[in-house]
Amino acid sequence: MALGPVPSDLKKHIITEILPSLPNQLHEAIRAALATNRVRRMPSSFLPPASQTNKRGVILLVDAWNMRHPLTGGGMTVALSDVYILSQHLDKINDLLLSSARF
Repeated sequence: MALGPVPSDLKKHIITEILPSLPNQLHEAIRAALATNRVRRMPSSFLPPASQTNKRGVILLVDAWNMRHPLTGGGMTVALSDVYILSQHLDKINDLLLSSARF
């Protein structure tokens, strides 16, 4: 899904476009938070992965390889995925000390 530009009046956008889709129990708290005028934007910019070289004994996972913005919540998803994939590769190696496996 492609996102458009950030609305110029973010507070108004939250009240008119987002708030109606949320449960009524949250409306009062959200309106109170918006009344403080502390609405901030935190852009999630694209950060391409760093170029990697094969270095014996080094495995890069999660943010060391593929950084995510903290507010997107993607970090834990990437972490769990990385650990699962790594475990699948490690499971194929009988003896890690004797192995020269590359993945």
